[in-house]
Amino acid sequence: MRLALRFLLGLLGASAVLITLSILLAGAAPTAWLAEGAFDALTGWSGPDTPAWPATMDSELRFYAALWGAFGLLLLDTARDLNRHGGRTPWLAATFFVGGRRTRALLVSGRRAAPGFPCADGDRTGPTAGPRAPLAERAPR
Repeated sequence: MRLALRFLLGLLGASAVLITLSILLAGAAPTAWLAEGAFDALTGWSGPDTPAWPATMDSELRFYAALWGAFGLLLLDTARDLNRHGGRTPWLAATFFVGGRRTRALLVSGRRAAPGFPCADGDRTGPTAGPRAPLAERAPR
């Protein structure tokens, strides 16, 4: 069981560090296009190409990539010496889970999980912002 945990922590940590390096060195959009191409090649699915991303989105994702990379380094350090750093595992798993819950909240409801924080386009959520439509129902700006 410990070997499986070390393997999974190492795999996620290495993935996080590689994704971070790709975003910081090549940019967020090229990293996404590379992942889409790999998915298309593996599954045989072919969909429309993703359009170019605005500069604010690229900047925001580069900012978050540094945090994702730090998380990956912690995972790798924990996997390297599980006896010494094994107590971090529940906290690292909780951090990953909370991030997933925030993403799910945005996709399902169209609202961010933490109200009142601005995003790159200046939009705010919270009690004064009013209800927002889910992503599928929003009109393009």
